[in-house]
Amino acid sequence: MRVNDLETRRKAILRAIVQSHIESAAPVGSRTISRLWNLGLSPASIRNVMADLEEQGFITQPHTSAGRVPTQAGYRCYVDDLMEPEQLTQDLRGSLMQLCQTRWEMLEEFLRRTAELLSELTGQAAVVVSPRLISSRFRRVELFIVEGRRVLAVWVIEPGLLQNRLVDMEEKPAPELLERTANYMNHRLRGLTLLQARDVLERDALSVEGGVFPLVRCALELVDKLAKQSETDRVYSRGTSRILCQPEFAEAQRVQELVLFLEEQRGLYDLLSPNLYQEGMRVCIGAESGSALLQDCTLITCTYSAGGWPVGVLGVVGPMRMNYPRSLTAVSYMARLFSALLDGEREIRL
Repeated sequence: MRVNDLETRRKAILRAIVQSHIESAAPVGSRTISRLWNLGLSPASIRNVMADLEEQGFITQPHTSAGRVPTQAGYRCYVDDLMEPEQLTQDLRGSLMQLCQTRWEMLEEFLRRTAELLSELTGQAAVVVSPRLISSRFRRVELFIVEGRRVLAVWVIEPGLLQNRLVDMEEKPAPELLERTANYMNHRLRGLTLLQARDVLERDALSVEGGVFPLVRCALELVDKLAKQSETDRVYSRGTSRILCQPEFAEAQRVQELVLFLEEQRGLYDLLSPNLYQEGMRVCIGAESGSALLQDCTLITCTYSAGGWPVGVLGVVGPMRMNYPRSLTAVSYMARLFSALLDGEREIRL
C-alpha cells in the first residue's frame, strides 16, 4: 500500500469520526462508519486505520468495547486540514441583512442583538466585546451633570451609535461651563479618536488664552478619564443556557461554574482581550484557551474593525463537539458585517 493511499484513508476516516460524533454525541464504531460513509472500505479495514489514529492521539476509546471519540488533537486536525467550509445559507444571509438594515441608535442594544443572533445561528453561547472607545471616531458628545462631580457623557461614535459613560470629575463643573465644553469639543474633535483628541487638547492647552482655558482643561480631563475607562470594555454574552442542553455538561457543578464564568464580565474580558490585537479568526480547542473552565470547550473568535484597525472581538463558546463549519461561517460573516457598519457602509455585500 502506498503512503499516499494510507494518508487519504486516514484523513477520510478521521473526518467521518469527527462529523459523526458531532451529530450523535456518541462514540463512533467501524460499522457505523462503514454504513453511513461511502468510503469503499470494510469494517475490518476501518478498524485497522482507527487503531493507527488512536495510537497517534487523534481519537480515543472512552470505554472498553465502545467506539471512538475525537481528542483535542483530532479536532485540531479536523479544523486545520479536513473541514469543508460551509456556505452562507439564505436563512443566515437574511438574518444578517435584517440586523444590518435595522436602524440602531444605542450601541449596547446593537451589541446585545448581535450576541443573541450569533447564539441563535450557531446553537452555542455567544460573546461580543464592545468596540474600544479609545479607537472609535468621535462624532459629537453631550454632557450632563448627574450628581455632585459626576458627569454623564453621551458619546456618539461613527456611524452614529451612542455610548453612555459616567465620569467622576475632579470638581463639580458649572452647567454653563459643561455646555460650552461640549460645544467646544464638538467643533474641535469631530472625526478624531480619543487618543488623537487628547493630543489636540494638550496642544490647545499650551496656546489658548485665559478665557478659553477652562473649556480646554474640562475637555482634557473628560477625554483623559474616558480613555482610561475604555481600557475595560464591556462584554455581552447570550445563549449561555444552551450549554445546559449539551450532554458533555450533565454534571451540575461543572455546568454551573461554566455558566457563571460566561456571564461574568471581568473573567470573559480577561480571556478575550488578547484576541483584540490579533486580527482575523482564532479557534482555541480545549486547553488552547488557557482557561481551566474551558478545557472541554472550543472558543471561536474573530476581530472586527473600524477604519482598518481592530477595535473589538466577537465569537462563540461551546463543547469541542460543535458544528465547526457553521460556527466559523457565522462568526466570520458577523465580524465582517459589524466592521462594515462601524465604517458607515450603506450597502453591505455578504
